Amino acid sequence: MAKFNFYLRDGKSKTETPIYLFISWDGNRLKYTTKVSVLPKLWNADDQCIIEKKGHPELIENNIRLSDLQTAAKRVIAKFKNDNGRTPSAKELKKAIDVEMQDETPAETNLNLLQYINKFIDESVHRTNEKTGKPIARGTINTYNQVKDLIQTYSSEKRKNIEFADVNLDFYFDLQKYMTGKGLATNTIGKRIAILKTILRDATERGVNRNNAYQSKRFKVTREKTDNIYLTESELMEIYRLDLSKNKKLDNVRDLFIIGCWTGLRFSDLSRLSYHHIIGDNIEIETQKTRESVSIPLHHIIKAIISKHDGKLPRALTNQKMNDYLKELGEKVESLHEDTYKKITKGGLETNTRIEKYKRITTHTARRSFASNLFLDGVPSQTIMKITGHKTEKSFMQYIKITPQENANIIRLHWENKSKLSVLK
Repeated sequence: MAKFNFYLRDGKSKTETPIYLFISWDGNRLKYTTKVSVLPKLWNADDQCIIEKKGHPELIENNIRLSDLQTAAKRVIAKFKNDNGRTPSAKELKKAIDVEMQDETPAETNLNLLQYINKFIDESVHRTNEKTGKPIARGTINTYNQVKDLIQTYSSEKRKNIEFADVNLDFYFDLQKYMTGKGLATNTIGKRIAILKTILRDATERGVNRNNAYQSKRFKVTREKTDNIYLTESELMEIYRLDLSKNKKLDNVRDLFIIGCWTGLRFSDLSRLSYHHIIGDNIEIETQKTRESVSIPLHHIIKAIISKHDGKLPRALTNQKMNDYLKELGEKVESLHEDTYKKITKGGLETNTRIEKYKRITTHTARRSFASNLFLDGVPSQTIMKITGHKTEKSFMQYIKITPQENANIIRLHWENKSKLSVLK
């Protein structure tokens, strides 16, 4: 049986705050924008309605809107189940309610691409992730804004508004050429196209876009294999053993980075890690990007670092500051002065640059080192993926940085261990 509840976005707001309708049914959840806002002091949480006041007819109208919305949602679920023999998914229910409430007005169907992207971003701030039922991550919103900026500058330079009808293969190839001319890397171009396709798919589902050219196999997301580094356990120990007692700044950065290397957390999670996340011998935290809860055992080095900081965790800096200091830190380790080669296609040109290893260390190196070192130690990939959040083994294997020689060593160790077991028998 479906449950319906209205909630305020911010119950402590001093100004009007949006009201959301939360619907839960058969293990599904939907957070629906009511398009009604109210002052928190005028909201009756117990009766799930707005407190009506004399001389304010809009409050009565808004209550009617909320009541009609809940009735429409109930009617849609019942009708869908009767017609299809099952209850709707969250996406199906939202679309059906939109139609029932006639929220897709003619004005919305006349939006051009940039206008729709702006609408999409505005709504995404209040949307929930359909898989997790939780708010869309700030980083994801940032990628939407990057696509908005791209289309905005592209439209400006072309001196025309891009209509949905214009989004064909000619547009696709010209947009790729435009991004290449701006010096964007192949993978950055691919990410922009992927987000654009997400927005186009949303517009299609809402009936705003009727041009399906973006579904062509040739309208594809370009990618090239990344050439990033990871640090071996011996390199990590060299960093860990550095005497930084006279440089508190680097000492703090080093300790936080090492914790990242033994937890595999993204910087967004590492930077907010606190002692409250430590439960027994594990770190228990809900990741910001995926909104999934992970449990990570406390490595003995992390325990030593926490003890060193009097039961607290190292102070986090901004990502950019951390990246700058990590290169300064890595420079102090002699083995990290070895040459590496970074291959990347940028602005349409493939380059293969020789760079000393320490100059390529970033906060993300910690996460990649965590996954790569555990895999080399023989920990099953599925176990590591439970922490890193990779959904497929293919994406995980592309993520970790194992050389052909290291891969051969893994197989050799497997054979040697198998041989030892057979002798014992």
